[in-house]
This record gives sequence, C-alpha cells and structure tokens, in this order.
Amino acid sequence: GLNGSAHEARGWLQPYVAHHALVRGLGALMPLDLAQRLLLVLYALSLPLSFLYLLMVAGRDRRYALFSFAFVYNAPLIFGLFPQALSLPLVVATLGLLKRYLDAPTLRREVLLALGTLGVFLFHFSAFFTFGLAAAVVFVCHLRGPRGLRRALFTVPALVVALVWVSSTIEGEGFEPVWWSLQTNLANFHLGLVDIYRGRVDEALLLLVSVTAAVALALPPEKEAPRAPARAWALGVAGLVL
Repeated sequence: GLNGSAHEARGWLQPYVAHHALVRGLGALMPLDLAQRLLLVLYALSLPLSFLYLLMVAGRDRRYALFSFAFVYNAPLIFGLFPQALSLPLVVATLGLLKRYLDAPTLRREVLLALGTLGVFLFHFSAFFTFGLAAAVVFVCHLRGPRGLRRALFTVPALVVALVWVSSTIEGEGFEPVWWSLQTNLANFHLGLVDIYRGRVDEALLLLVSVTAAVALALPPEKEAPRAPARAWALGVAGLVL
C-alpha cells in the first residue's frame, strides 16, 4: 500500500492550487461544503458564458452558446475532478481573449491574457496542456513574420511557473511515459465521452445533443450576429487539432 509520504505536498506552487485557494478563501465566510457548492454553481454558469464570449469574438451565432449547457455535466465533474472541471470555462474564455488580442493587440489584453494563461495552469495541468496546444494553433494561424513572435510574450509567466513545477516534481530517474498506439487511442476514444454511466444513458444523451445541434444548423442566421473577424477559422482548426 501507499505510505503517507506519497501524498505529501511539495510546495504551494502546484496545478490545482487555484481551486483549493478559492475553496479555503470562501471557507472563511461559510462552511467548506457550501463553498464548494457555490463554486460549482458559478462553474455551471460560467461555462456557457465563456462559450458565448468565444462565439462573439469569432463572429458566430451567439445562440449556439446554449448548447454548452449540455457539457456542464461532464466526465471530470462526474468523477469529482473539480479543479479540472472548473478550469474549462477559463480555457474557453482565455482562448477567445487570445483571438481578440491577436486581432487588436493592446497592453491591457496582453496582461489579461498572461493572467488567464497562468490561471489555467494553476487550475489543472491537463487544461494547461490543452489550452497550450489550441493557443499555439491559433497563434501560428495569425503569425506574420518573425516580428509577430513578440505577441507570444504573454506565455512567459505561465511557462516559467510550469518549468519550475515540472523540475521540482519529476525526478531525474524512473520517469518513463507510456505511449499508447493510435489504434488503441481510437478504440478507447469513446470511453471518455459516452461510457461513464452504466447502460445506454450516455449514448442516448449524446444522440440527443447531436440531433439538437443538427437541427440548430438549419435555423436561419441571427439577424444581429457580430461580424466575423479575419482568420476566424483559426479557432476551428484548433478544435480539429484537439
């Protein structure tokens, strides 16, 4: 079995610390279980709002943000991985902010983008990796010559913190990542999407969401939809890469 040393903290600079800090901070004003429930309520509201912001930035039909409610109750939330669940709205919103910053750079947006990227890391490392991959795709799609690399400086604070954490966490010996084959990944891809519950509940819900989305595509366009900016397709490319 595991001894107590396996769960000892290695310092405060860890992914997930943002979630625990929020719970402890709210816990000074209310019971901890109530503080956690409040965070979950805020999460359920902020995920659709973050998608709404992303749609506005991309110049897409804002009504599609309603579909994000179907993804509030997801695998991380079901398994109790609250830091990972709470990181999702921040990932989506920060990705929208990145697109806006690349379209119209300002110092204020750059600072907010740096804080958002750092916040993603402090919520969950897998979210940080996911955002980094999507952000890299969007950035490359907007890159215009070597001088454009200056726009990547917003990543420096988060990368420095991530490197410090990795260097203090991964020991020099015995770290051997396990890579699954492409065939194995494809065979198991559906497990994280529609195989959380017993029975066919997952499949029925996924089918319902898919049919609803297909019907929504046939709706007439929004009359006052925001104007799509240049290279809005970069967000779609990032989604395909993910």
